[in-house]
Amino acid sequence: MFIADEVMSGFCRTGKWFGFENHDIIPDMVCMAKGLTSSYLPLGCLMVSDKIAEKFENTPMMIGTNIQCASSSYGGSASRNKHL
Repeated sequence: MFIADEVMSGFCRTGKWFGFENHDIIPDMVCMAKGLTSSYLPLGCLMVSDKIAEKFENTPMMIGTNIQCASSSYGGSASRNKHL
């Protein structure tokens, strides 16, 4: 199992959306934070492969508030609109 910690290197800090994309690897899990909301609000995320997601298909784990999720949605769309 390979876990990529993208808290410091994700969200275009290395020229691609995630640092691992600069190498020929595909992680099983990707941890991310900070860049999700442009550091305005605390929010973290764990992205997992399909194989791991199957284990949790019937038991979703969503923890957080609407305002944090809304700010991550805005931050991501703003970054995409700038063609980063």
